[in-house]
Amino acid sequence: MSQPFRVRQRARRVSWVLAGWFLAATACGNDPTIVQPPTFERPGDVGFVCYDTQDRALVSLETCRGLTGTTEDRYAMTALVTQTASGEVGAVDLRTQQVLDADPRVPGFTFVRVGEFPTDILVSPTEPGVTYVASFGSRRVEYYATSRFRPDIAAPAIPFEREGTVPLGFGPIDLAMAPDGGSIFAALPRAGMIARIPVEADLTLSETFEMIALDPALGVPVAAPEEGSAYQRVCLSAGVVGTSANTRAASGVRDLSIELSDTTRPVRLLVTGDQLLVADASRPVLHRFRIGDTLEPLPPIATGVPLSDIAVTPEVPATSAFDETATERFLYAIDATDQTVLAIDFLEGSPTFGAVLPVHVGDGPSDRIRLLTDARTIAVVTPDFPEGEACEISGEVIGAGQEPSTLTSGHLRGVFLAVGLNNGLIQMVDVHDLNANCRGGSGCTTPPNDSDVQVWIRRHVARRATFISTGLGVVGTPTFSFEGAPGRLENDGSTDGGPRLTSIECPTFNAQVFPETGDPVICATSEVWAARSETWTTTYEGAIPGATSGRARIEADVAIVEGGSFCRRGVLGTANVLRSMLDAEDPEREYLGDQLVVTSDPPSSRASECADYFYDEILEERAREIQIPIVDAFQDRLVLDPSSPGLAELSRCYPSLFGIEVRTRGAFTVQGSVSGFSHRVVAGDEGRCLVDRVGQPIDPTDSSSFRNSRAFNNRFYQNPYVAFQISHPEFSVMTGVDAALTFVVGGVPPVLVADPGLRGSGRRPVILERLVFNDVDDHMYVVDSNSDGFVQYGLDPLTANLTFE
Repeated sequence: MSQPFRVRQRARRVSWVLAGWFLAATACGNDPTIVQPPTFERPGDVGFVCYDTQDRALVSLETCRGLTGTTEDRYAMTALVTQTASGEVGAVDLRTQQVLDADPRVPGFTFVRVGEFPTDILVSPTEPGVTYVASFGSRRVEYYATSRFRPDIAAPAIPFEREGTVPLGFGPIDLAMAPDGGSIFAALPRAGMIARIPVEADLTLSETFEMIALDPALGVPVAAPEEGSAYQRVCLSAGVVGTSANTRAASGVRDLSIELSDTTRPVRLLVTGDQLLVADASRPVLHRFRIGDTLEPLPPIATGVPLSDIAVTPEVPATSAFDETATERFLYAIDATDQTVLAIDFLEGSPTFGAVLPVHVGDGPSDRIRLLTDARTIAVVTPDFPEGEACEISGEVIGAGQEPSTLTSGHLRGVFLAVGLNNGLIQMVDVHDLNANCRGGSGCTTPPNDSDVQVWIRRHVARRATFISTGLGVVGTPTFSFEGAPGRLENDGSTDGGPRLTSIECPTFNAQVFPETGDPVICATSEVWAARSETWTTTYEGAIPGATSGRARIEADVAIVEGGSFCRRGVLGTANVLRSMLDAEDPEREYLGDQLVVTSDPPSSRASECADYFYDEILEERAREIQIPIVDAFQDRLVLDPSSPGLAELSRCYPSLFGIEVRTRGAFTVQGSVSGFSHRVVAGDEGRCLVDRVGQPIDPTDSSSFRNSRAFNNRFYQNPYVAFQISHPEFSVMTGVDAALTFVVGGVPPVLVADPGLRGSGRRPVILERLVFNDVDDHMYVVDSNSDGFVQYGLDPLTANLTFE
């Protein structure tokens, strides 16, 4: 990947000004003042205009389509970037790759001062003479002659004295324009309303505006289709893999764990066709209006959760065969409660219009796109769509000018979802890939690229960053340690005198990964979309991750932990299992419950009578451990077995606060290095921990429904990722056995991401404020408020071209 061109404003100097100031300062005997251009200060949003360098005039944005990106171009794409910290707007000439000085007459380097905390900027693509700015801090919408930002424009669209503001009384956070340019819409979250401001014939704003309330009603949920999208391109070196159903959350409407506000809070506006869409961060609904002489309310979409951002695709073919007789359209949205991303059927006339779609297989909610971490902002990008044609195996890639053999996963032509993550990365999600036909070869034979053998492209699923030549497998040789002695797992699943794995039949949609031949003893999901490369550790009576505390106290037979989250961690006691009324297929049905283990030393005052419970630094262990079975687990407390001898020892040796962890009892704790400790435990009435068999039922034919991390001796174990069976004659009756199975599943290709934090030789922390796709120049623009960056990305291939700071 080529290094991005970097523009550093600090590097430029206004030489004649410095020379004059230097002479003056020398004459006066003072040190000279060094003038530096300002850097971006917390950029927040970007708008685009097209500038005619020959006539020195603004033209419609469409005029800049097809530019070569060189200084020989007559037209210059210009980006207007809001600066939220300084209350300014800076302009960037993307042709000359320079940040523009807003007023050359003023010594130094200037941006245009606007209102306090500008949150959005808007320019009409056809009438770019006036720029509109949402000023949240000043509680108004402002309008300026766009020539303010490009002073080389020969004549402003409006005289500077005609510039003005429309005070709204509440801070606007987002703007949108009606299709005919006759109105500006502003989202006012603190008012719970939107404002409609008429645009006059001379492009100024009317001082008379309309405040429009949003209906807080939840709307009627639409049932999701039983199956997910048919759009996929799958090629395998051998065999055919189906698609598992993932029964979890199929309806797409959830019970929220937060208390919803009674008032609306609009945070994002989007105009598509003649509709205005309003994302509500307080109510679980997407508001819709028909734009005309008035705003006509349309039936809202019941999303099940509040939303913080939205993006809409154009209509795309329903299948990867590019049959345009059947099309689909989608609205993507960020769940404001947990920052996950959902997909909604947005094709008018569809029987499931407004339904939250099942888009994911494997562990996790089926109605959420699997991402690396929480989402912060989203954008639909459409490079070379709809004009671009589908790639062909024979001849060149149409529209890309290269042979199919030179394609990579990073060449993006078609429709994709870009998701800005909280960790500063941008993850790409497949929607409609114009290059899909060339992947894997015609009929999945003789692929143009030798490494492009295993092809996995599916709608609403994260795009892979590399081609795949082989399938999943166990990396290295699994180990099974027993009583401190490491044991090498043989191909038949046996170890030298220790536990063993017995041969099993792989569950549906799983494949053998160890050994490569013969009867399988370890299976893993064969779907790249559901799989993860990770290390699996199965420890007998191992600790449950996160079910710990350093400040527990005992009251009678109850361990109290302030701020505990035992249900969220998956803890179960004997009574919890019984109260859950489990069915025969539920793997937790006969489980006796977890156990509490004390992990801290007694106070020094108990040193003599409780010496065995102090940690020995030389032996690296305690002579004895206090282990107490758990009878009933709640979110913040654990009811312990009153007949356990450990309870009396706990009261005797720990009169004050002590540290604890929760371990499984008579079972193996199964944990993935990425997947963690999977479970179906939720907090029920009074905060009691229960297995959610109603909301997350077990489907014996679907491995993704087995969200459990306790494996039992001589019993088949499966979770959404792996399956095996441990056998040893003593595990059923012993406790405290030191045994652990470890193996690594690899071969899952990484997902495609862009990292706008990469600058020079290092990486800077990034906060992604906006992702914006400019369909005129087919580039994606990234606004980063933390490192004050504004980055232009090419998409064919995905590459950072320009970085402005």
